[in-house]
Amino acid sequence: MIDSLDLKILSILQKDARTAFADIAKELNVTPGIVQARYNKMKKSGLIKGSTLVLKMDTLGTMFTASIGIKALESELEGVNNFIKGLKIQESIIFSWTTFGRYNIATAIFSKNLLEVHKIKQLIKQHPSVQEVSISLGNISANDESNPYESLDLERIFRM
Repeated sequence: MIDSLDLKILSILQKDARTAFADIAKELNVTPGIVQARYNKMKKSGLIKGSTLVLKMDTLGTMFTASIGIKALESELEGVNNFIKGLKIQESIIFSWTTFGRYNIATAIFSKNLLEVHKIKQLIKQHPSVQEVSISLGNISANDESNPYESLDLERIFRM
């Protein structure tokens, strides 16, 4: 059961998940130990699953975007999806989730490097449970006044 102090802590963390416990404690007039104990209790109970990062995409400069549709064996969807999420590509941001229709996994990639987008596609194609891969490319430019991705909240769009 959460109380009003827990709700105040959550409110502060929702604005900036990296706020120091000492700063939260000072704002709420409690000790940092109390904030830490409350946070740990909420995390242990499952109320707090983790934290997220919100990117201001226009500050990254020109980026390539890729939307990848993947048809994988139904029995291996979770494994393929976890494989994609686990890819470690330095200059790319990768989101992946299961879906339905012609493709049962959808992946979105944001990268400054078109070769890395191609590399990611090739890695996905090589997975033994992947049957088909389709990709659409685009780009985002920080200099584009009509940039729809300015201050894009990726976590809100791609709920994991």
